[in-house]
Amino acid sequence: MLNFVLVQVKDPGLIATSLRLEERKAFYIKEVIFMAKEIIAMERVRTSPDICSYVDSKQENLNIEISLPGVNKADIKLMMHDDSFNLSAPRGEDIEYVTTMSFCCPVKATKAKSVYKDGLLKIGIPFKDPMEDAVDVTIH
Repeated sequence: MLNFVLVQVKDPGLIATSLRLEERKAFYIKEVIFMAKEIIAMERVRTSPDICSYVDSKQENLNIEISLPGVNKADIKLMMHDDSFNLSAPRGEDIEYVTTMSFCCPVKATKAKSVYKDGLLKIGIPFKDPMEDAVDVTIH
């Protein structure tokens, strides 16, 4: 995607005096096309998406909503751990949404569910039971 083109003419005064208006327009258009072909692809810009995270009313699940406008669902890469997640979502050739976030409390990453619709990724993850990994301690 080309957002802008910088045109540089060596001697615009010479061109302006030697060409009629129609010829000048055609020359400038040809110069812009030539220079556009010569532009080297710029590195993709990385930016952080808008994120909203909140706990459900029963305090059993962590909900995360991530705004990813213009991203194809197939291009979203979401990796999750019990204490954090990492997201990478390229949008075309120019922008890549990236973020990493730690959770307030441990979650069950394997039970995470997500839906992507209309540029919004919604993720629901149940919290781990604080006693889930507890071990019995023998008292002597």
